[in-house]
Amino acid sequence: MSGSAPLGASLLLAATLASCCGGADAAPEPAPRPACGKLADLSAVLAQEYRERPLARGVTAEGSLFVIYAAADGDTWTAVTVDPSGRACVLSAGRGWEQGRAPTAGVIG
Repeated sequence: MSGSAPLGASLLLAATLASCCGGADAAPEPAPRPACGKLADLSAVLAQEYRERPLARGVTAEGSLFVIYAAADGDTWTAVTVDPSGRACVLSAGRGWEQGRAPTAGVIG
């Protein structure tokens, strides 16, 4: 993936997920939409193809799980949402992840 732009990385990820995760949700379409599939399949692709592991997670107001995957060297990252049924979708992907410090309670900024 070196040298590719974030959009190119997203398209490559979508194509990879479509080939691994199957199903109508992962099939390419003219209009961009998230690549979706089973969480286990998506996690395996991110680990094998991009060396990404879950780094942070939280629950959205809608009850979905939001997970950030990132490579240990910060080269690539992927934002994934998992709905209550277990369907996982890539929301965004990019390069140059920088891990900040955890927020301190009561401190803004």
